[in-house]
Amino acid sequence: MTVSRVIILVLLLAARGIASGEQKVPSADAFPRTFDRVMPLAFPRPQGPTPTSRSWDNSLTVGRDAITLKLKGGSSVTIDPRSVTAVRYTIKEAPEDTPRWVTLVTEGLMGLAIDALARRHSAQAEHYVFIEFDYRAGKPSGMILRADPANFQGILEALRAVTVLDPNRPDPSPRDPLGCGPAAEKLTGQVRNDVHPMPEPSPGKAIVYWYWAKGDKVIRGWRIGVNGEWVGMTWPHAYFYLEVNPGLAKVCYDINGGLMPGWIVAEAGKTYYLGSGKGEEGHKRLLHTVPYVTFERKP
Repeated sequence: MTVSRVIILVLLLAARGIASGEQKVPSADAFPRTFDRVMPLAFPRPQGPTPTSRSWDNSLTVGRDAITLKLKGGSSVTIDPRSVTAVRYTIKEAPEDTPRWVTLVTEGLMGLAIDALARRHSAQAEHYVFIEFDYRAGKPSGMILRADPANFQGILEALRAVTVLDPNRPDPSPRDPLGCGPAAEKLTGQVRNDVHPMPEPSPGKAIVYWYWAKGDKVIRGWRIGVNGEWVGMTWPHAYFYLEVNPGLAKVCYDINGGLMPGWIVAEAGKTYYLGSGKGEEGHKRLLHTVPYVTFERKP
């Protein structure tokens, strides 16, 4: 065998070893694993004060007995790995690229697919991890994190190792785990002075009202998505509503291209208000002071 062939064989074996090492799930003695530089975007009420601004100065510790998000300022959120029902991942390309969302929904697509995806995208891409779990009293909840390009793959691998997930579990927002609608889709709004509907939920449904009363400082035109569809926009001194199915409803605000995801745990027969006011009667009173607005999608 010639020297050149030997060199080629060695390089191929080395490349194979690196590739297999990249796909190796961390061993039992590798836990807990702590990842710095995570930006929590939405999470249950923490133990301690809730941060008032976003920051990268947080950490996520993934262990076999607990998954703990430690927030800047000392507060924390801890969940039981056994309560995790789904882990979903989304990447948003760098702003200079054409907006395109790539979604990996099931656990089986982690590993090589994620590694290949990371290689094809700029280091400026945004990586989002959505952990769904059953929280207090068995109610669904979630934790949405923006991960650093250097640690998102490690976070996903660690979560895969400590959780038992059902790959067939349906996602309420299969097109986008953050709940946003199609990137290129636009909305137009029309204020309706002829009607002022304020319905109660239909049987088996919940209703969510978005409204901005006089005095609220709101910029018109920020898109609002629910479970993968744009349903409306921020509109000063107006309101709109939407019926949703019970369970975890994913909500996404597109603020000039920046995403602010969250969720609502909806119960059948209940009404939820995202706006000004205190108490149900206070909300209803303010809703009477602003007009109704409807929206039309434009691809």
